[in-house]
Parts: sequence; C-alpha cells; structure tokens
Amino acid sequence: MGDDANITYTLETIPERKGSEKLYAVIGDPVAHSLSPQMHNAAFRALELNSRYVKIRLTPEELRAGIEQLRLKGYSGWNVTVPHKVGMFGLVESERLSPEVRLVHAVNTVLHDNGLFEGFSTDGRGWWAAVEETLLPNPGHHRILIVGAGGSGQSLALFIAYFCTVQNTTARLTLTNRSANKAHAIADLIAQRHPGTSCAVAKTSEEISHAISEADLIINTTSLGLKPDDEIPIKLPDDLSGKYVYDLIYNPAETTFLRTAKAAGAKTANGLSMLLWQGAYAFRIWHPGLSEEQKAISLAAMRCALEDATGQKLPERPAS
Repeated sequence: MGDDANITYTLETIPERKGSEKLYAVIGDPVAHSLSPQMHNAAFRALELNSRYVKIRLTPEELRAGIEQLRLKGYSGWNVTVPHKVGMFGLVESERLSPEVRLVHAVNTVLHDNGLFEGFSTDGRGWWAAVEETLLPNPGHHRILIVGAGGSGQSLALFIAYFCTVQNTTARLTLTNRSANKAHAIADLIAQRHPGTSCAVAKTSEEISHAISEADLIINTTSLGLKPDDEIPIKLPDDLSGKYVYDLIYNPAETTFLRTAKAAGAKTANGLSMLLWQGAYAFRIWHPGLSEEQKAISLAAMRCALEDATGQKLPERPAS
C-alpha cells in the first residue's frame, strides 16, 4: 500500500487500482494541503486493509469528468472539499442523499457502489463530536454565537438546529456577519425548518457585544485568521471567563482570534479536532461493519497521523 501523501494527482493522472486494493480519494481545488491521506492511510494500515487514499485536484470545470473517472476506475469512495461540495450535491440522486445533505445541500463524503453514488455530510457531526471532546458536552444545550454566514457558517447553523431537533433539545443560536442579509437568510431557513430553534441575528456593535456576553460558546466560521495579519472577525471583550471559543481554522494552530479569547480567560480549541472526527465518520461510512474495537483502533491511528503531520496535540477523551 502506498501513502501518496505528498502527491497531488490531476484529472489526467488519476491513479488506477493495483490488484485487489480499494481506492479512496479527496477531491478539491486546491487540495495539495489536505491531511486526509495521512489520516485515512494510517487507519488502513492500522486495520491491515488493502486500501489506498489519494488526493486529486479537480477544477470546477473538471468536476463532472473527474467523478466519471472515479466511477470508471472503481473508487470505493471519496471526500469532497472546497469548492466542490455543492457541485457534488448535484451529481447524487436525491433519494441517495443523507438527511444532513438534504439539509445543507452540500456533500463531503461519497460512497460508491456498483456505479451508484450515496452522498453524506460528516462536517456537522464532526464538529459536534469535536466540541464535545475538546470543550464541553452536548453543545446543543448551550447558547451559541456563530461568527460568519458563508458556506461553513450556514452549514453549521443548520446542522445544529437539525441535530438539536433530532435530540429533542432546544438550540439557542445567534448569528453575526458583515453582511446582515446573509445572516437573516440563514435565520429564516432555520425558522422554516426548525421552528423550535431560537435563532437571532446580531448586527450592531451593541448587539454583538450583548450576544458575546450571553453566549456560552463562540464559533468562528470565517477564513479570517488564516493569514498572520488578518484582523479578528469580531471584537472580543477583556473578560471571557467561563466561556468557550472554537475556531474552524487549524493552521495556524492558534489564530489571533483564539489567542485573544484565551488571554481573556476563555477555554479554546481549533478545527483540527473537527478534521479528525469528520474523517472518522467518513471512514465508518465506507466501512459499515467495523467493530467497536476497530473503530477505536482506526480513530487512534488517525489521531496520531494528524498529530505527526501538524505537531499539534489532540485530546483523547471527552471534556468533563
């Protein structure tokens, strides 16, 4: 089994299966930075599976042709990252989409079986498990402020509302975004689909300050923080004692937003744990017959692979 962690394939160089191995991939543009091959190949090795995971750069114009090549070459499944999650949604028949996908209209995991595709989204469940592991149990019981109303912010807000409905808990969400119209559009969707969920929009600086003071958990879903000179997405107060702050960004390990929140007394975590758990849930979709022991072994292998690749330490037990 090859690792292929440092190789980025293209539409013209999508690899073929070797013998009886099973092939998996992550597709995106860009995709060279992806740590998914390290994660999944480590899990394959730990379970002694004859499988290989590669990364493939496909432009938006190449998506349909690339998916056809994956089908023809017998790939067993693939992950989908930006900018293809919505495009992949349109390539899976509606009756073969998971409830989460129908909710967010985006696919990040595909199971391929005899020419048929099944579409899933593991991002929401991955975030939920990550927060439970790194910060606090059952985030749906807490007041949550979501910063950003782009694709990640919308998907996360909709998933939280959906999952809380499934669990029969009442989510209390507040959204803030530079464009208030986008935040209002998400709040309207939640009101239509999950009327039991409270979802407000904070627009003015006073409303944002009040939302921060009321929130138990603050989540940054914007891309601000990827660059060292990025400004923080919202102004944080000097005292965040007793609050939790999560940033979907994991590189750098500590954004200015997280550093500021930690200095103010908040407990913080970055998005590496979400990357781990969304990958673990995708792995389980592709291998539905795993025993609990095998799930634990594969998760531990993925965790170690991410720690080795990033130099960061991931927690190993849920927060108390």
